Amino acid sequence: GLNFSDVLQMASLEALGAQHNIAQNIYLIQVPGGLFIGYVMIPIMAGIVPFLWNSFLMYLIYVWAALPAPLLKLLKPFLPWAPESMEVYPTRNAEKGLEPMEVGLPWDYANNIIIPSVSFSMLFFCSSSVWKMCAATFWWSVFVYCYYRRGTRVHGG
Repeated sequence: GLNFSDVLQMASLEALGAQHNIAQNIYLIQVPGGLFIGYVMIPIMAGIVPFLWNSFLMYLIYVWAALPAPLLKLLKPFLPWAPESMEVYPTRNAEKGLEPMEVGLPWDYANNIIIPSVSFSMLFFCSSSVWKMCAATFWWSVFVYCYYRRGTRVHGG
């Protein structure tokens, strides 16, 4: 069998095949999942889904009152900014409950370090996946630039 030092020394065709397999698997993990899927899922899971869920709870508890009062009281803690009263949901509380999440720029620095590091670590492998990963990293950086340049723009700014 091969150990990792044999793979890095390229002592045989078996080692070259192992390098290619490692590089190909890293590429398949990163493209598109590691590079792009998170940026697509953020608006859905942190924007659309909470908006729909909170709107549903607001209507269910305060507009329709479609369940018995004890069940509505059980659901009320899941509604953000829910008041003490079961009768009135103030406008300000509804606005706060439907606010979008904060822009997560501080947490994205990990991706800005990890993704190029993974891409450039593939330069140690002899594989046809290396140039594909570098090209995907380039397109990722263009995508991220446009995503944050246009996607997080505030009205009037």
